[in-house]
Amino acid sequence: MDGFIAGYPKTGNTWFQMIMRKAFIEHFDQPGELLTKIITGDLTRQAIRNIPAGVPRIFITHHMPFYNEETAEEMRIETGLMRGKKVILLIRDARDALVSLYMHNVHRVEVPLYHGTVNEMARNDRYGIDKFVKYYRDFYRDRDMFDGLLLVRYEDMKQDVRAELRRSLEFVGLEDVSDETVEAAVQFGSFDNMKKMEKENALKMTALAPSSHSGENSFKVRKGEVGGFKKHFDRQTIDYIDEKVATLPDFYGY
Repeated sequence: MDGFIAGYPKTGNTWFQMIMRKAFIEHFDQPGELLTKIITGDLTRQAIRNIPAGVPRIFITHHMPFYNEETAEEMRIETGLMRGKKVILLIRDARDALVSLYMHNVHRVEVPLYHGTVNEMARNDRYGIDKFVKYYRDFYRDRDMFDGLLLVRYEDMKQDVRAELRRSLEFVGLEDVSDETVEAAVQFGSFDNMKKMEKENALKMTALAPSSHSGENSFKVRKGEVGGFKKHFDRQTIDYIDEKVATLPDFYGY
């Protein structure tokens, strides 16, 4: 592979991969049916062969195959697979990411993965803030083994998605992408279009398939708010999360 996109769950992974996929399709003039294959989450030979010649081979992953089984202490992020490769690392305000994770665990999956309150989950050793912090500390620890580490913050995407997309495309070697391609990708990944594709299961992708549950909180594309955590966490939990996040390297900007 030429490069990797990684990110903790609920940090904008689906949104980011959709606009990157669409940009690749447009830039390399590829058929739309390759949308779900042109950036892959599958490292088998067949998946790699599905990527047309001349297109950067980008692998997208949470890099956490046992996420729902491992505690923060047990979790090990083995980044050796990414050695010598370009890595785009996605991140989001941990408080918003944890709220989104709670909605997924409780409302979206067929069998709920968590049964406590959102405030309790923030302290949980499997789904709470300790795991989030460890994930990003491990990536920072290993940053020198990569051929470049590009941080993409969810909040920066919300503020100027076109600039962040172009910056990401240039990072993986695409420096002559047209404004029309960028705009097509941004529109494809718009909230309204993503919501529509989820409702219709248009892409037949697990990551963007409709839930069997009903209600707004069961959607993958739910709200995408910045700062929405204030409606869900109490003051003590916010302070608790903030104390943990303060231990992250300044590189992340939180």
